Amino acid sequence: MNQLKKDIIRVALWLTPQRYLCAMLILIAAFTPQLAMAAWYDPLVSAMKDAKTGFIIILGGISILSILYSGACLLIARVLGTMETNIFDYGKQALIIGIVGAQLPWRPGHTPGGEAPFPYE
Repeated sequence: MNQLKKDIIRVALWLTPQRYLCAMLILIAAFTPQLAMAAWYDPLVSAMKDAKTGFIIILGGISILSILYSGACLLIARVLGTMETNIFDYGKQALIIGIVGAQLPWRPGHTPGGEAPFPYE
């Protein structure tokens, strides 16, 4: 705990108002398209699009596993006769996955080709 306090004090002493102002000006220049060259955005944008596609694929796999798990619970409950899981639980799971999955292609600004409907030039 004492080391943490020392680290906090060290950072507080290192971060002078001049360094803070310099960092703020660099961030403003970097994120203002009129002041910065926007060419370095292109690799970041493509990487984020690839990451978004990867997240959609991973979460789609998780949703398929969850619907399989819900179906297995339903079958086990039917075989054992416990009625812990019923058909409405399975239907609710499938409906939620269907609604969330159906909303992905319908979000605003999304076209099947992947480009925005009104590209800025």
